[in-house]
Amino acid sequence: DHTATSLLHLGHMEGEVWGLATHPHLPLCATVSDDKTLRIWDLSPSHCMLAVRKLRKGESRLSAVISLSLAVGLNDGSFLIVNADTLEDLVSFHHRKDVISDIKFSPGAGKYLAVASGDTFVDIYNVMSSKRVGVCKGCLNYITHFSWVDFVLLSHLVQVEKIDWSTWTCVLGTSVEGTGPVISEVTEVTSACLSNDRKVLATGDDLGYVKLFRYPVKGKYAKYKRYVAHSAHVTNVRWTHDDSLLVTVGGADSINVRVVVTDCSFRGRFVEQV
Repeated sequence: DHTATSLLHLGHMEGEVWGLATHPHLPLCATVSDDKTLRIWDLSPSHCMLAVRKLRKGESRLSAVISLSLAVGLNDGSFLIVNADTLEDLVSFHHRKDVISDIKFSPGAGKYLAVASGDTFVDIYNVMSSKRVGVCKGCLNYITHFSWVDFVLLSHLVQVEKIDWSTWTCVLGTSVEGTGPVISEVTEVTSACLSNDRKVLATGDDLGYVKLFRYPVKGKYAKYKRYVAHSAHVTNVRWTHDDSLLVTVGGADSINVRVVVTDCSFRGRFVEQV
């Protein structure tokens, strides 16, 4: 039968999608999922999948990307750094027993890699020497998110509101206190990401909503624009390098969503699912 066919949907398979990272210079993103695959996506209008790689062990949860390397955290406490072009392994580490909960390269050239785990530690690695050079300890509970400031990772300071953060992906803090729901638990907000121009904060929540806030989000019950993006909880949100697109991933629906931000004055519109 030579009947023409067209592809209607392409994405991850079983399980939930948690890992998401956008390229610092190109319209590309990487996702990882409980189906134990790492996938690279083109965010141009063609929105096609460019590459896929099967991960040999552990369900993958988090990813972070710089121009040449991609870091993937796994559920068994290990993580990989792979070549962003070929997806071949460059180095791997296994210093923790619990799930890797967040992973990020340092700002700029990405000389350092910070890796948070359910063991309540944040390990710091020198990417060039492939050695662990520090351990942040003292947290009393599971670490879900962290952010870099300049080239130093900070988890707690008395005057934290005065810090000029290089990125912001935490769901709690004085600068995002207005993102919480009017009625419900604060933990309803599952993910957050500040735009590169530091004007718009995007959040995802347990109800499948993606919201845009003016940053900083001071005071309770701040105004926002809301989009019904997923049929399940939103697991991650990330801006592209030029803030033209917001990429989100859902849990059980295994869908990647692109939201176009028509300008940086807080206007956005829902685009499509891939």
